[in-house]
Amino acid sequence: MTETSARPFSRRGLLFYFALLACFVIFFDLGGREPETKDYIKHAEVAREIRELGDWNLLHLGGRIYVDKPPLHFWLMAGAYRVLGVGPVAARMPEALAALASVLLVFFVGERFFSSAETGFLAGLFLLSSYAFYIYARRMRLDLEFSLFFGLALLSFHFGLKAPDRNRKALWYLAFWFSTGLAGMVKAFVALAVLPVVIPIVLGLLGREDRKDAAPLLLAATSPALFVPVIPWALGLLSHPQFEDYVQVLRRVTIMTRHGGWFYYLVEFPTKFMPATPFLALGVWAFLRHRGALAGRKELSFLLLWIGVFLLVLHFTSVKNHRYLLPVFMPSSLVAAWAASFYRARRPGRWASIMGPADRIIFWITAASFLFPLAVALYFQGAVTRALLLSFTAAAAFLLARRNLPMRTAGVFVSVLFLLLNIELGDGIRDDKTGRYRALCLALRARGLEPAQVGFQGCDARARYFAAFFYDRLPPCAERLEDLLSDPHLKAVVAGEEALKRALGQRGAPGGRVVTFRKRLAVFFREPGPQAGNAGPGSPSSGPG
Repeated sequence: MTETSARPFSRRGLLFYFALLACFVIFFDLGGREPETKDYIKHAEVAREIRELGDWNLLHLGGRIYVDKPPLHFWLMAGAYRVLGVGPVAARMPEALAALASVLLVFFVGERFFSSAETGFLAGLFLLSSYAFYIYARRMRLDLEFSLFFGLALLSFHFGLKAPDRNRKALWYLAFWFSTGLAGMVKAFVALAVLPVVIPIVLGLLGREDRKDAAPLLLAATSPALFVPVIPWALGLLSHPQFEDYVQVLRRVTIMTRHGGWFYYLVEFPTKFMPATPFLALGVWAFLRHRGALAGRKELSFLLLWIGVFLLVLHFTSVKNHRYLLPVFMPSSLVAAWAASFYRARRPGRWASIMGPADRIIFWITAASFLFPLAVALYFQGAVTRALLLSFTAAAAFLLARRNLPMRTAGVFVSVLFLLLNIELGDGIRDDKTGRYRALCLALRARGLEPAQVGFQGCDARARYFAAFFYDRLPPCAERLEDLLSDPHLKAVVAGEEALKRALGQRGAPGGRVVTFRKRLAVFFREPGPQAGNAGPGSPSSGPG
């Protein structure tokens, strides 16, 4: 090995080190933060309602038909609920497992593509430490599951091209279509974005001597495998008694609404792929500069085509979001790792003169970041003991990882991983004291209220979904606040502060108390109870009564 620590690692040692590191930074304190708000809590609630209603074919959100996404992500999350119970850990488990599978896949692919376990190790580490990938590995979204199946599809196609006989080629092509179908079960027709990458390769091979590698007729013949993951759900949906209602909702809904400027991804991709972005740029530069010597590197050509075509497709779509970039992180990590190995071997002195200072700077920044969870706990008057325990455990793991570092180049990225982890730990401690939805649920529980005793204005309110996740039961709702205030069975009504106080004033100030939480969220308790300060960070506000 050309660049190792004091203890040279075998291929098996590299794999063991990487798998252990990845498991720690992905799963450590995974449930430390409450469920994310915005759209994330909706995903958790859809999966929870599968468990509550027992309906695995027709998805529901807040008791209403949900058509925004296919069901695979929600099935996986509902399965995690059955094993682990409803909670943040189970809700994040599908993405965390997809992240782990993705980085291990990249490790093995990098090793096979470039005949080097070191390059595979760097590729997996580059992917794991990239900002957007790591952040979504510990979220309740579905994008890493999609990017995993998307990557599996294109890699299966590539291995199918290289298969030495027709039988193995057919198996790889079946895997290509089947993986595309799985991606479609996560994000519907977006999965067909694999075709703009595949079609140019097939067409390009038709006029060449190695055109038999493409076997286009075999590729077409295996295409029914695309529908294998879809058919069971489609049949169940077609036979569902509410299928017509599903179709009507599907016709009315507008799913993708986020737009961005023309050059949106030119800014988002380099920033979200950091810190591996410079290495990807080096890889593109090396390929263009030494393309004659690298003419036999068909793997590099395939990976760069994957990156370029997918970015071009994204560039011309009107709907833009940085999460849509995740399917190119896998090939980008492989190209970046190849570039690191390429230049490290060609110019070891200059490489060491750059990476050495960078490693020392990032190391000390990361070392200082272990104080971040404690600083957050002190500032927000949170659990100092918990913060100390988390920081101590993470610091011990960091020092152990650094002491046994298998490659000096990897030092920067190992440090970045723990820097990102410390930020996550601090966010979890802050959420314990500042999360308004958590504070609301704690206030309801402090008064011993059951879900059926709490009404929410707005059946699509995030506060209601958070309470459902917290209680594991969907509370009642109404669009009109008057309907909730006039219901004698409800002991608490949750709504916007101004709307609630205005409605109570118009009703002649019935007995009770209004407690306000952050950002104008309020709850009206019919009966006097504990002060809001005992329920969380909500600031008490005197209301009628």
